This record gives sequence, C-alpha cells and structure tokens, in this order.
Amino acid sequence: SYMSVRNFQRVFKKATGQSPIDYLIHIRLERAKKMLRESNEQVADIAIQSGFNEYNYFSRKFKNAVGISPLKYRMRFKPSSS
Repeated sequence: SYMSVRNFQRVFKKATGQSPIDYLIHIRLERAKKMLRESNEQVADIAIQSGFNEYNYFSRKFKNAVGISPLKYRMRFKPSSS
C-alpha cells in the first residue's frame, strides 16, 4: 500500500471506524458466533478455528463484545436437538 504503518492505521480507521486489530477481532468473533450456533464442536476448538491462539483471550474478548460467555451464548442461541 506504500504507506507507513501509522498512516495505514489512520486510513483504515477512517474507512471502517475501527482499528485494523479491532476489525480483525470483530470478524473472528462473528465467525465464532456462527460456529457456536451451528456446530457441536468444543468451544476451545472454535476459538482456535476462529483465529484465537488462547481460549482465555477468546473468552474475554467474546464476553466483552457480546455480554455473555461463549458457552452461555451457545446455550441461548443454539436450538436444542430434542
């Protein structure tokens, strides 16, 4: 892009309203939410598949963004299989 890192961050935030890392975390959390609703995989595996290297970091970011833990999200939004 022929820009300095700082200039890229400034342009990116102006275009999206978020820093590049916040945008990436948002995209990863959206993928995790979809997987929590649609799959039976372990939450820790979903964290890894969504791009988070540590479950605790994923869980903290998820709870900050969504307001509930990933497990509670799954229980609330995934239809029961009964």
